[in-house]
Amino acid sequence: MKHYSRSQVTKAGKKLKNKDYANESELKELMDVLSFWRLAHEQPLNEAFKLLKSEALKIDKKAIFGRRLKRYSSIVKKITRFETMQLGNMRDIGGCRAIVTGQSKLEKLVRNLRKDNRFRGDNGSIRKRDYISNPKSDGYRSYHLIGMFSNQAQGNRFIEIQVRTRIQHDWATTLEIVDLFTGQALKSNVGKTQWKNFFKNVGKQFAVMDSISGFLNLSAQRQFEEYSKRVASDESVLESCENAQHSERNVNAIQKLNGFSQSLKFIEDEVKEVKSEGYVLIELDLNERLLKTTMFPETKSKEAEEIYTSLETMFINNPDTVIALISTSRVNDIRQAYPNFFGDSTEFIRYLHLINRIEAERARPNMWMSILKKAGFQ
Repeated sequence: MKHYSRSQVTKAGKKLKNKDYANESELKELMDVLSFWRLAHEQPLNEAFKLLKSEALKIDKKAIFGRRLKRYSSIVKKITRFETMQLGNMRDIGGCRAIVTGQSKLEKLVRNLRKDNRFRGDNGSIRKRDYISNPKSDGYRSYHLIGMFSNQAQGNRFIEIQVRTRIQHDWATTLEIVDLFTGQALKSNVGKTQWKNFFKNVGKQFAVMDSISGFLNLSAQRQFEEYSKRVASDESVLESCENAQHSERNVNAIQKLNGFSQSLKFIEDEVKEVKSEGYVLIELDLNERLLKTTMFPETKSKEAEEIYTSLETMFINNPDTVIALISTSRVNDIRQAYPNFFGDSTEFIRYLHLINRIEAERARPNMWMSILKKAGFQ
């Protein structure tokens, strides 16, 4: 592959942002620059992923992992949204994540990762975004670390590591499902107010569930009992729960999310059978509701990137076609790491039913009095 300088990368990013290309030949050259720059992050991404996986598995054997090189559409959206952002200095071209089973494991994993000097800036401070202590205004919760990892041939590259709980992951990927299937941009805080309020209100209730020790290991009935006690014991949490219930009805969330999943048709063969590491090329046609997946082993990453770039170029002006190249530690985990591409919001919907069940139980005075008693109220 031809090599390009940082200034050429920055210039190509500006041209792609402004659609400043005269013909298909010039567009192909710009996409070649983009592909070169993404591939320059592959080795650093692998190093970051190795660190993340090693540290996470010491703490949580059930952790799920994912990694990806940023999609063309996501790159352009970001450099368009932030005026000073350039392709050459973007910090999340390469990104990986660990999804752990609870908040305490997330905190322990973050503490261990922060000890690695690759996450420290020139002034010695940790490069981080703590959306756990300070959630985004839309309700997003996660912990991000930005590290500098080596590309031996070309120096260091920024790689972003995300650490989430399963519940936080279900929230974030379901928001992406709604964006994909409704044409909104809620992830960029652009979209219908009703949907924004829904995710913000539900996010507060998900945080309550996440605060319950061992929540995911409890039976469905015990989950409801522990969650309902938290709701009953705090007036502000109860009010937030009522807001979430009202928001769910406003957008008819459960029915719509089920509809997105049921409408999707799949073309896949190798993905279910492959158990080793590798890459999966996603082609999602939102008009036809058709999802095609193609598997590439780890040894064919460059071939996968070439096909990926070719498809991105082909569909560059078609917002109804989503192209992505993703991988996990085991390809069988692909649906769990990236359920958004499969329209799968199963767990998110299950938590919504817990929230709605509070309303049903409050309508039964004897049952609610029993819950209040368990919460410590006589």
